[in-house]
Amino acid sequence: MARISFILKDPNSKIATPILYTLTYSGQRVKSTTKQKIKPSAWNKNSKSIKKNRTEYNFVQEELDRIEIIIKSTIADLKKKYNGLPNKNELKNILTTRLFKEDRNLSEMSFWTYFEDFKNKLENKKNTRTGKPISKGTKCSYNQTFNHLKNFERSTGNTVSFLTLSNELYDNLIEYLEKELNLSSNTIGKHIKNIKSLINNAKLERGVQLPLSYQEKYWRVHKREKTANEIVFLSEKELTELEELDLSNNHTMDKARDVLLLGSWTGLRISDIFRIRRENIDLERNVIKIRVEKTDRLVVTPIHPITLKILKKHNFSTPAISAQKVNENIKLVCKEIETLNNEITISELKGGQLKEIKYQRFDRVSTHTGRRSFASNMYRRKVPIQQIMAVTGHKKEKDFFKYIGISKEELSEGLSELFNEWYK
Repeated sequence: MARISFILKDPNSKIATPILYTLTYSGQRVKSTTKQKIKPSAWNKNSKSIKKNRTEYNFVQEELDRIEIIIKSTIADLKKKYNGLPNKNELKNILTTRLFKEDRNLSEMSFWTYFEDFKNKLENKKNTRTGKPISKGTKCSYNQTFNHLKNFERSTGNTVSFLTLSNELYDNLIEYLEKELNLSSNTIGKHIKNIKSLINNAKLERGVQLPLSYQEKYWRVHKREKTANEIVFLSEKELTELEELDLSNNHTMDKARDVLLLGSWTGLRISDIFRIRRENIDLERNVIKIRVEKTDRLVVTPIHPITLKILKKHNFSTPAISAQKVNENIKLVCKEIETLNNEITISELKGGQLKEIKYQRFDRVSTHTGRRSFASNMYRRKVPIQQIMAVTGHKKEKDFFKYIGISKEELSEGLSELFNEWYK
């Protein structure tokens, strides 16, 4: 419950001293000027108001009454609209504006109304860079962020609104995502990135005024780069073993295996693998030409003998299976390969702590493993990096090396091998 009181800045002053108001709420305290002054002798310490016999200060008491009414009204407006109050700095800013300047409009668009509107617009919105519709994955990501924020409000009592954005809210949200939901640092980073994108859109498109307590740089994106040992890819030997498995009795696993192999020998993302049609296949030049969905860039990738075998098997198209089914089944397929049952240790930031978790390699295989396998195997085949990057779309070599999990030791070993060849 909010408590309003008035105090003298210097109760022992021999001359008129400023009157301050104090507002206490939710463990926070706002203290600011009323722009009024009186002599301490005219102040009733018990009632914290002007003494009744000091009629020369009636106009001051009237102003204090006005200030109290406006503070109470502002608090009621804020609670009704936002189901809570902002931090003390933002509340002080709002009260100062309402008390002594033009009335601050508290009817700004609700954060949740804007978020709902933002999600709905994604259905028909196009990527400004590629001109393509927003991907299903991006829409799903924003839905997850929305739901996590709603649950954060319910579980913690924090109010999420444009008015209550603050560094403190960010800290509370991070603590909730880490400790309550046990999300990894990279997943948390994805949600923070979505929230910041939403806030920036609201500011640019709707002119939403953000509070002083929101500092964009403080809302940093959590991300942890994988080490070379944590990156899983399938070697050419493992891919051959995978291709030779007899899955004729399980059509779903067979299709999932074929999709993984296509990614591993073409370097294409799964979204582009699903779009391969007969017109994309140039058998004379032995290449697949396709304009990739993510960047709208034309990619030309060679056709490996296993790729050709799979394309023929599916009538020069891709297997009819969903990405979800592929992810579910390729782990089961990869479990059949002996070396993919080896253990690896992954460091994950969960609940605010870095934990080492053991997995079997097949558990870490996903639809993206194929593309990573292509890049890793081609590099180890000593294919020029620029040629591999032309397929994967990487623009910087340092990003490419992180992607395939090449350590500094391996880079040095590669140079040593060249020296041995050159200077025998």
